[in-house]
Amino acid sequence: MKYWLIILFICMLFSNSCEENDEVSYDFPIPGEWILKSLKDLTTEKVEIKPESIPEMIVYFFESGKLSVASSCNYFYGNYKVDRSASIEIYDLVTTLMLCTNEERMTWEDKFFHGLKNSSQYRLDKKTMVIITSTKMELNFVLE
Repeated sequence: MKYWLIILFICMLFSNSCEENDEVSYDFPIPGEWILKSLKDLTTEKVEIKPESIPEMIVYFFESGKLSVASSCNYFYGNYKVDRSASIEIYDLVTTLMLCTNEERMTWEDKFFHGLKNSSQYRLDKKTMVIITSTKMELNFVLE
């Protein structure tokens, strides 16, 4: 089962790279591998650092307007739109449905999925990116 998911992920990467999307700003400097480092609740200012015990949670942005996500248990796939006013919309986000028996992994994955799904703004600074959600959360990433 694990091998089929890897094959599916690779197929998604290749199939998405050939499509064009005129809504994507090609000078938007986020294509690449972004690793989630922390979450911040903007209403309480509480910062949660991703525990080392959880596998890296990675977003791959493609210039075609597609994205792929390797999370702690599942994979997500979808589309994104950005504009020069620093708004970002991640939509049509779907996920695999692998069983995640570790509660801590599932909790982080749920926050990650909903954070991406509710994205509204972004900030970039060299190799760091912050996605701000409509639900008052920040997702903090570093570029690898």
